[in-house]
Amino acid sequence: MLSAFDLIAVLLVLTAAFGWINHRIVRLPHTIGLLVMGLGASLVLIGVELAFPSVLLYEDLAGIIRQIDFQATVLNGMLVT
Repeated sequence: MLSAFDLIAVLLVLTAAFGWINHRIVRLPHTIGLLVMGLGASLVLIGVELAFPSVLLYEDLAGIIRQIDFQATVLNGMLVT
């Protein structure tokens, strides 16, 4: 199972990779390019879960997200100046 640190690291690497691909190949505006690539990545994950029912990606990620206190994260971590 992934830890919260592993999940953050994977998301940062994927965002950087998608941004680079968008900048070099796709050449859409940054926000639209990352949105489209995020949509594509989520569709790939849904396809993997449908093709391989034994892979439980959603349950692992949902378990990690349930551990995060979003109120404390947003109010104390992101909005504090």
